[in-house]
Amino acid sequence: MILTISSQVEALEKFYIEYIYPSEELKSQIAESVGLSERQVSGWFCHRRLKDKKQDGETAATGRQDRSSKWVSCLTFALGLLRFSNA
Repeated sequence: MILTISSQVEALEKFYIEYIYPSEELKSQIAESVGLSERQVSGWFCHRRLKDKKQDGETAATGRQDRSSKWVSCLTFALGLLRFSNA
């Protein structure tokens, strides 16, 4: 079954509500169910978490900055995808 982009995003958002940090096995299952690669699903979840952090940062006090290793690795992954897609 071929899914449209909006239906893929909708499905990913539903999974995100329940699983902010899905396991590798779950990412594989999600990828299969929405017709994307595991790498695309991993990237989507990473970017979605960054979006939440950005929104939280805008509403939180200015002195609060999260520099956790997960945030840094998500950012590194996102930058790698940008370089790859621009090559």
